[in-house]
Amino acid sequence: MQSWRPLALLLFISSTSTASAWSQSPSPIHQRKLTFDAVSIRQIEAFTRYGTGGTTGYLFTQHKPCVYSEDKVLCQLSLEELVREAYQRKRYEVTGPEWLAKDVFVFQAVLPDKTNKDDARLMMRAALEDRFGLRSHLQSKRIKTYLLVAGPSGPHLVPADPPERQKKIVVNGGPASFVRSSSGTFAAVAIRLDDLGPWIERSAGLDGPVLNRTGLDGQYKIDLHWDPINDTDSLRGENDTGIVTALKAQAGLVLNKEEVPVDVLVVDAVSRTPTPN
Repeated sequence: MQSWRPLALLLFISSTSTASAWSQSPSPIHQRKLTFDAVSIRQIEAFTRYGTGGTTGYLFTQHKPCVYSEDKVLCQLSLEELVREAYQRKRYEVTGPEWLAKDVFVFQAVLPDKTNKDDARLMMRAALEDRFGLRSHLQSKRIKTYLLVAGPSGPHLVPADPPERQKKIVVNGGPASFVRSSSGTFAAVAIRLDDLGPWIERSAGLDGPVLNRTGLDGQYKIDLHWDPINDTDSLRGENDTGIVTALKAQAGLVLNKEEVPVDVLVVDAVSRTPTPN
């Protein structure tokens, strides 16, 4: 029996070394760049301008989040939103050219067989790098934010109607839409407070993102009216912050300034026009 022990020990060491070598080797799927079978990227109009009765309004193109199915992915988003989806970053965790959040694209791709969502996002990164020349890096930054919270008297919000009962907004004979923004007004048929933040930021010209800290995650009707000329509740000393006053008076919501540290994806280089399909 003693004569078998060295051989057994040798076999044990050999098998352990082999297993260790296999465990340190990358899996075959990660030895190559993950890519879609086919990709189509098409730019569309970001908004439509209209005027009625001396008033100019804007009908913004609906942004549609990425939908993943067994064999394809379909999105209708700004390039910034596509970057956020591919890298799984929040809105305030991506910084780049101002137009990054304005231009809207329809992104369609055919997935290889048995592709999971994580790998599909890696493929999206590769597509954005190839088609837009996207180059980026991560950097820790402290950024100024505006926290959306309930005011002293609590929020005054009306829950949105069920989808089958929702009716688009029509103002002065203009085109119908679910969200309406024009000088001195903002209205939405159904909107989450997370999604309200960018509208507040743009309307008020704020120098940081508006983050929902109300603890509310439902969809609500919003109908705000203000006079931007006579506004006095300015966060930056600018005139067009009337939406901030309207939020407090009409929706019971206020903004609090706060700096927070975040890891930001910094876009170093990107083309505004993708290479042809």
